Amino acid sequence: MGIFSLLQNLTVKSFILLSAAILFISCRKSPQPLPTPQEPTVKLLKKIYTDPIEYQSFEYNANRELTGYTVQFINNLVDRTVSKLTKEIVYENNLLTKQVSPAGIQQYYYSSGKLDSIRTTAVNGKWISTLFPTFNAKNQLVSVLELIKQSGPDAPDALKYEYSYDAKGNLVIQKAYSRLVTSPQFMLVEQTIFSDYDQSVNTESRAYGNIFIKGVTMMKNNPGKQITYDANNLVNNEIHFSYTYNSDGYIATRTKKLIGASPDLIYTYEYY
Repeated sequence: MGIFSLLQNLTVKSFILLSAAILFISCRKSPQPLPTPQEPTVKLLKKIYTDPIEYQSFEYNANRELTGYTVQFINNLVDRTVSKLTKEIVYENNLLTKQVSPAGIQQYYYSSGKLDSIRTTAVNGKWISTLFPTFNAKNQLVSVLELIKQSGPDAPDALKYEYSYDAKGNLVIQKAYSRLVTSPQFMLVEQTIFSDYDQSVNTESRAYGNIFIKGVTMMKNNPGKQITYDANNLVNNEIHFSYTYNSDGYIATRTKKLIGASPDLIYTYEYY
């Protein structure tokens, strides 16, 4: 083979390789930006019931803020008559300002946009109590001082609650204290220990902490056990919870087992 034929052959091979490379490059898709992960929207709790006529139901505004809830319960097991309690929650300028119910009004007061106190009055305007909450840097409720109207000479004039959380933001200890007029010191009444949390979102965290405050979460997940001890560290009651979940991972049912009592109570959950 002559040198010319060799060069010609190499040129043809080079052309074929170059054409193949161009075809490969032209067939490759331009790199596309990866989609930004979207935070899943937390479902809003619609209803919890243990019986078709015994339930809690919840309502919200366009900002997904709780605006009211209703509790209906059976007051006579024989003829299954019911009683119903309702509460309206009012917001102004993006702040929770009051809760209104047939029993009275809770008025919220702020200082520099931060909650300072909550005053409760009866429907006739008479003072019942005033709560003073304290928060940490994570906006977790860590204590509540409640000044209350005395019901008798030996009744307390103040209550205090303290809350402790684990690293995941779940309530693990709740302590309750009372103060008598005859003694300036707060005395421990009881403490409740929460444990064995699941991994599902808690959509009723407002139910814990003896107080409803917008944006405050007492439990990110759902506890499996709740034990209450008296001032002498003796068990007052012990409750175990077990759950079933829907396809989205939210609680479908919650079974409440009070140790030493029967039967178990089953709560069914509905969501918006």
